[in-house]
Amino acid sequence: MILVAVKQLSLMQLFLLYLEKQAGSNRNAKLFRSNFASLDTETFVELEFLHKGKIYKIRRNPTYERSKKFKEGTTTKNGDAVLEFDDKVISGYSLVTEEVIKILGITQNQFKQIAMLAQRRILKYFTC
Repeated sequence: MILVAVKQLSLMQLFLLYLEKQAGSNRNAKLFRSNFASLDTETFVELEFLHKGKIYKIRRNPTYERSKKFKEGTTTKNGDAVLEFDDKVISGYSLVTEEVIKILGITQNQFKQIAMLAQRRILKYFTC
């Protein structure tokens, strides 16, 4: 088991905390599944982290095509999200995202602003 303090999360890992299914757009979710993945390969991202002395575990899977278990052909595996902490289990993309916002105290848009600011500062070091 690897525990990561929230301050040490990579930008991608923190973004995964906020991944949402977007109406009319599956762009973010498609980033997780390679075009070369076998139809039998389960696709998910999982993050376990420590924040304010509590251990949180998030698992998200995008909507994707997989092989049928008992017949030929494929079927759609619907996207889902699960958050576990303090003997609680919260499931569903929106409910998990709402809880992450409560836990960390920042929204996805706020995170994007923080991440862009950090990227600009790093860029300044490389262009000096």
